[in-house]
Amino acid sequence: MYGLSKSILKAIAAIGTLIVIGAAALVALNNQKNVNNNSHQNTKTKIQNKNGESSNSTSPDKNNDSLSNSDMPLDPNIPDAYYKAIVSIFETNQFEADAQVSSKGIIDSFLISNDILIYDNKTEKCYILARSLTYKGKGKVNVKHLGGSFSQVKNYDATGELIELYGDLITEKDNVPQYDKLPVRLNVKESLILTLPPTKSQDWVSNIIGRDVSDGPPLVFPPESLANAQIALIPDSKNIEVSRTYSSSETVLDEVTGNLVKPNGKFRIELRKLTDVEAMGEIANLNSKLLENKKIDFTTDFIPDPESQIDENKDISVDTLNGLPLPKDYPQDIFPISEDAFVAISNTVPTEGSKNGYEVTIKLKESKEEVLKKYETLLKDASTFTMNGVSTMQGEKKGYEYNVMIMDNTLGGKEKTMIQIILTPVED
Repeated sequence: MYGLSKSILKAIAAIGTLIVIGAAALVALNNQKNVNNNSHQNTKTKIQNKNGESSNSTSPDKNNDSLSNSDMPLDPNIPDAYYKAIVSIFETNQFEADAQVSSKGIIDSFLISNDILIYDNKTEKCYILARSLTYKGKGKVNVKHLGGSFSQVKNYDATGELIELYGDLITEKDNVPQYDKLPVRLNVKESLILTLPPTKSQDWVSNIIGRDVSDGPPLVFPPESLANAQIALIPDSKNIEVSRTYSSSETVLDEVTGNLVKPNGKFRIELRKLTDVEAMGEIANLNSKLLENKKIDFTTDFIPDPESQIDENKDISVDTLNGLPLPKDYPQDIFPISEDAFVAISNTVPTEGSKNGYEVTIKLKESKEEVLKKYETLLKDASTFTMNGVSTMQGEKKGYEYNVMIMDNTLGGKEKTMIQIILTPVED
């Protein structure tokens, strides 16, 4: 059975409602979604996230006291194991929604979650200590207005970025850390992968139809859990990869809204064992990114006047008509970009380390197949999969993690193919 929360299904209903009643009504709709009333602000680490809410929260426990250093309370002397997990979900789902209008459509969604996990010997589970998530969605919605006398097709775009730390949810009992309040990614005892552990911030994705914008959860609907025998090898195994396609064998019906959802997708998780020092470094890096608030809001790409610069203070430029230069010091030896490529988005992401990160979108005249073949030759160690016309390449090279999406060009012009490139420096 698919993990379809009412809040997610309401977000789909909002797609139809949005076109008729506008963004104001969506605010009211989203206010009806469930919120975690058990969260409390950590007074020692008031880290603010993108929407101004505290990115750290604690659940009250009369018997257990929170650790004083809530963001990084890990004790390397405790015989637990740490893993880095890269989770990707690519999905196409068909939906039918009934609000004030009747609507149906197809949405392509892509979600990536980079998790830092700790394996707890006591519970035989891997808990998420910190994670960063990225979501993108595209599609078309066919809307029939009241009476069915008028229908129109609207483009749907969605994007979101989120960083969350869970150190403040760790408590201690008899001087031993307790992780049971953290989101679970792996149930090792039962060899289960939890596909979508809940986030603190529920509505972190911006959904855009025309000029209207609403916030909601990511629109992906994988099974709640997947069984795989490799998970039982934790904590002994250093590297694990699991890939699984899924589909809806029967129509999913929400009894409250009457919405129908038919998901088809691919779930992939890559696990790499970390030392305690590496785990602490990864968490510190995410904490720094959160504090510096360097996340880029790409929702503005879909608002009219895409040729304008999004935000001068964030060192990102967009020009889909004339093109842009590559970021200064862009590492061509990591992911080479040919001179004839059209650079539509150019962004340098500063870090506290000696190397910057980069986010670049280019357009090419070659077909997707030609481009993919070229880069598969150049990046022989990349993890690559293709679904519904989008090819994804992930890997690590010369001190950088790269995440690349190769797809049809949707930014205009004569170019056939568009590539979104994210390069993130790996801490030494």
